[in-house]
Amino acid sequence: MRDRIIGLTISMTITLLILILSQMLPLEKYLSTYSFYLGYLERFSWYPFWRLAVFSFLYWLFSVLLFSAEDEKTFFPLIFSSILFTASHYLLLLNSGILWKATFYPFIFSYRNLLYLDWGQISLATLFACIFLKIKKRLKIKE
Repeated sequence: MRDRIIGLTISMTITLLILILSQMLPLEKYLSTYSFYLGYLERFSWYPFWRLAVFSFLYWLFSVLLFSAEDEKTFFPLIFSSILFTASHYLLLLNSGILWKATFYPFIFSYRNLLYLDWGQISLATLFACIFLKIKKRLKIKE
């Protein structure tokens, strides 16, 4: 029980840090192909959502890698990172105006006659697959 509380606390702390850092660190300044800084909210209103999506994607990717180690403590970061990334991904699509104009299919979406990989769906599918595998493993241990 103590390990679960510690894992939950660490996961919530990391999630809050990502929420705060993504709004403070001008990531587009460092990753932009342009030689000048476009500004925080002066130019594009979707910058904060993009930053949050990038940070939460990296958190989710790291959590999936940790979960593959099959340690009990790695399950909570997977849950929090999947939910955070999915929410930030769709907030970015909503803020940029893509969400209402796109056609969604399983794991992809179409926007302006182009197909895009829908990382939000992939994140949730990965989470559900890991939950299923965890339940299956527990049932197998009880037998």
